Amino acid sequence: MKKLTNVFLCFVLLFSVTGWTKIGLNFRSTAGFVSDGTDETYVLGETTGTTRGGVTFSWDVCSDCKRDRNSGIDRRLAGLYRKDNNGTQAVFTVTLSQTGTYKICLALGDNDNPVTNLRADVFDNTTLLFTVNDVSGPTNAHWDDATGTDRTLAAWPGKQSSLASPTGDDAGCQTGQVFATTTLKMKVGALTSTGDSTPVSHLYIECTSCGAAATSVPVLQAIGAL
Repeated sequence: MKKLTNVFLCFVLLFSVTGWTKIGLNFRSTAGFVSDGTDETYVLGETTGTTRGGVTFSWDVCSDCKRDRNSGIDRRLAGLYRKDNNGTQAVFTVTLSQTGTYKICLALGDNDNPVTNLRADVFDNTTLLFTVNDVSGPTNAHWDDATGTDRTLAAWPGKQSSLASPTGDDAGCQTGQVFATTTLKMKVGALTSTGDSTPVSHLYIECTSCGAAATSVPVLQAIGAL
């Protein structure tokens, strides 16, 4: 009788990993101050790379920078990050999962206080995409959106995309923003010293047409012996 040698059959399975395509970032001082919605997470002024909700982000500076305001209003407007307008900007960096075309929505303002000399610049790494620069600024319980339009507490949610607000539209967002890199940078603060501050409550990022291919992860699996 011939001796049989066991032979194992193995297959390489490829799993596709694409990462997140939309995220809302809510700036405040305390994690549990409000409950974040689906595809949202909180930012507490972290100055080292932090991964939460599947997205990695950080500020480059946080000096007396975070506030909780009102837990009874829209969760995205309940708190803020603030940068003193001293002539230098704070930089918030988000690592995107893919290159492609994005929609960016913003809430710049303070529920409790009027704001003047508000400024935010959004970059694809080093390439400027758009600027919100409001010298007169919104009053309290008003927020400038990504188009620089002053919105009331009641009006802001309905203009922040149908995904961020189920009954809303995109009128308050910057659409068609092309990212050739996976680095989004938002710089906040006036370019000259004005003695006030720039507050940001919310940043929403959605890839509407992602161009980078998904990553294929190989997994070796043995299925048995002959």
